[in-house]
Amino acid sequence: MLPEGLGCVVALPSTRDVVTVSKAKLTDAENFDGSGTVHIGSGINNAVLIAVALFGALLSGVFWSSFNQKVGPLALPPAVRTDIDRQRSKLVAVETEDLATRQAIQQSLVSGYRATLWVVLSLAIASSLSAAAITRRRTFSRLMAVPTESAAG
Repeated sequence: MLPEGLGCVVALPSTRDVVTVSKAKLTDAENFDGSGTVHIGSGINNAVLIAVALFGALLSGVFWSSFNQKVGPLALPPAVRTDIDRQRSKLVAVETEDLATRQAIQQSLVSGYRATLWVVLSLAIASSLSAAAITRRRTFSRLMAVPTESAAG
């Protein structure tokens, strides 16, 4: 079960909407300063928007895959299954009276978040390792470039 009453709101935007916003920002003429160069903030903004879209797509894909695996053995009446399929765009806000289906929705959300967080964790670790390697290389280069006192005197 999902915890309730924690004052948290889970907002899952449609991946289509996020990608549309990403495309708009990527082609925005205000990102240029007249010299033909793009501001670094614009690049970071675009990277974040694209990441949100990709993570949203991952969460949605894992959610529906998990949901279909959990609901398959339940032998839902065709009317209930059709009603759920009509509400697919709502993701976790699918409205149904069937308790087993509601549990499947909640468990599928947890599966989707778990998969997304593992990917985010992996990317954070990879980023930290690459930053450490780059920092070490630069520090080593500076040490090698600085003349020692014995060589100068």
